Amino acid sequence: MINIILNDRDSFYRLGMQTLFSALFPAEFDNRIAFTHHLNPQSVAVADVIVMGLSHGEISICHPVLHARKQNSLIIGLYEGNAPPYCDPLPLCFKNIIFVNRTEPLPEIKKRFLRSWENCRILPMIPRQWKCQDCRHKTLSPQQINVANHYYQGATAEQISQILCISIKTVFTHKRMIMGKFNLHSDYQLFTLFNVIKALNNDTPDFLTAHRELKRA
Repeated sequence: MINIILNDRDSFYRLGMQTLFSALFPAEFDNRIAFTHHLNPQSVAVADVIVMGLSHGEISICHPVLHARKQNSLIIGLYEGNAPPYCDPLPLCFKNIIFVNRTEPLPEIKKRFLRSWENCRILPMIPRQWKCQDCRHKTLSPQQINVANHYYQGATAEQISQILCISIKTVFTHKRMIMGKFNLHSDYQLFTLFNVIKALNNDTPDFLTAHRELKRA
């Protein structure tokens, strides 16, 4: 049995990937396939393939739900734009990943998937156990967390300056450093990442608490 998670907001793309895998595995491996759209510790623990839509900066942060991954599971990270959302080094929970552009032709996806699938079957790259303290996922400084939290709650730079008793220039400097750390290029990408972190922590009501939870994980 091959267990596949299709976790992506685009229902048409999910259907396309499901059709691809349904044709690929019986032909290539003669195995039955089980699909789910739910990304949770229970589904991750048995998943052989995890298809994830990735937002900008998401590849750099800790994903506690992925800590339950099988050693030889493979992640397919879906992205938009010209450049893959790669960071070096990758967080441990993202080991064994291939990046697929949403506009990439199916024959190319198939070829790269088969090569990566065979590699992870032969030589699993995921440690049997790991600690987040040993991982290189990116985090924010305490002041950056404060600035991010207030931005996430809708405060302007001027309001943040008054609340934190720092200059507006310092507020913008922190914002620029946050965006640079996660390779973000717009406010839309920044707030999309904030929403991802919130979702990873069961809709924790503010970014400050969510990020602290990630650092303790």
